[in-house]
Amino acid sequence: MGHPIGQRALDRHLVSLDRSSRRSLVGPTALPKELGNVMDVIVHAEPLGGDQEHLRVIIDSNPKVPDRTAAIIAEGESPVPILVAGCRALQKAGADFIIIPCVSAHFFLDEIQQQIALPILSIFDVVSETITCNHPQIK
Repeated sequence: MGHPIGQRALDRHLVSLDRSSRRSLVGPTALPKELGNVMDVIVHAEPLGGDQEHLRVIIDSNPKVPDRTAAIIAEGESPVPILVAGCRALQKAGADFIIIPCVSAHFFLDEIQQQIALPILSIFDVVSETITCNHPQIK
């Protein structure tokens, strides 16, 4: 099946990468249940001729990430150190960019991005771009 919004955003991002060595990074995610949807997007992101044309995917799924909502309302531990550690591990493993499928983790995106070298494909940018492209009448 697939998710058209995520597929278009991923396709646009992948155009800038070297096709011969391209790798996709999924993670770090807070909960394994988020992986199903994002893997569906990655698998269906491009029309492919065979298995060998799929993206290489590196996953860091860490259920030990502190509750993001509790951290947002200042009642819990910050998830940033663990998310940054996951991003760094993925970078060390050879990822080209990061996808974080956890919406609440995006609250900390700027803080995470400042501490890592790899770009993060932001869900907020994807949604904004999709609305702009598909509904130009909305300002």
